[in-house]
Amino acid sequence: MNKSNKLSVIVAIPAFNEEANIVKLIKSIRMQDRKYYDLSEFWIYSDGSTDNTVSLVRKHFKDVKVFDFKKNMGKNKRVNQILRSFKGDVLIQVDADIKIIHKNVIDNLVKPFYENRNPGIVCAYHLASFPNSFVEKVAYFGFSVWNRSRNSLGEKGIRYFCEGGLRAFSKDFTKIFRLPEGKAAGEDSYSFYFAATKGFNVEISKNSKVYIDLAGNFRDYVRQMKRFLIHHGMMLEYFDARVIRKYEILSFYPKFTALVVELIKTPLIGIFYLLLQAFVKVQMPFYKPNISWVPVKRK
Repeated sequence: MNKSNKLSVIVAIPAFNEEANIVKLIKSIRMQDRKYYDLSEFWIYSDGSTDNTVSLVRKHFKDVKVFDFKKNMGKNKRVNQILRSFKGDVLIQVDADIKIIHKNVIDNLVKPFYENRNPGIVCAYHLASFPNSFVEKVAYFGFSVWNRSRNSLGEKGIRYFCEGGLRAFSKDFTKIFRLPEGKAAGEDSYSFYFAATKGFNVEISKNSKVYIDLAGNFRDYVRQMKRFLIHHGMMLEYFDARVIRKYEILSFYPKFTALVVELIKTPLIGIFYLLLQAFVKVQMPFYKPNISWVPVKRK
C-alpha cells in the first residue's frame, strides 16, 4: 500500500439500552486523531433498545447511520450483520458501554494495518475504571488479579488480551468471520480462536487503552463472573481441544502470585472476593447463559 494513502475505516457500534454513554462515546470517537485513516462511515446498530439510545444519536449526530432494530437478538446477531455490510479497509467494532479517554486510541488500532503487518484482528487494551462503591472495589480486585496474571505471560499471553469492547478487523477477515447465532458464545474468545485457526495474525495494541465501568451491584457482577468462567468450556464446542491448550497457558502459579500481591494491598476486599468466587463456582453447574443482552447497572 502507498503510505501516502490513509485507510478507509468504518466504525460500528452494536448497542442495547446505552443512553447513558452513547453520546459521550460517539463524541470521543469523532475527536480521535486520524493520522492513518479516514472515517468513511459511522454506524449504530440498536438491538431492540427501549430507552433513548436511538433518539439521542439521531438528535446529536445527523451523519451517523442508525439501524433501529425492534427485537433484541443479541450482540452476535448484530455483529454478523455489520460484518456482512462492511465495505472498506478496516472495521472498528465498538461496544457501546466502553469509555475512550485518549485521542490516539483508534489511530494505534489502525497502525498495524497501515504498516502492512497483515493482522486479522487488532484488539485494544481493556482496563477497568477506578472503583468507588464496595461492589466496584470487589470487582476491581478481581480485575487486578486477572490483569497482573495475564501481563506476567508476556507476548505468549496474547489470547487473554483479545476482548470484544474495541477491536479492529481487516477486510479479508470480515469476509469469512461470523459469530455463532442462536446460542450463547464468548464472542471475544471465539474471534481469537477463529483467527488463529484460519491463519490470521492477532495483535494487541497496548497503547489503545479503553475503560470499562465495573458492575454496580452484586447481581450483575455475579452474572459477569459466571459468563467469564464458562468461556473455556464453550470454546471446546467450536474448536479442537489441542488449539485451546496451545493458547490457554495461564497456569495456577501466576494467578496465585497475582492474588497474593493484591491480597496484601487490600486484604478485606480480597477475602470477600474469594468468598464470592466460591459462591459462584457452586452455582456454575446450574448456569445457562443468555443469548440476548442483559442490561448491566453501572455507575
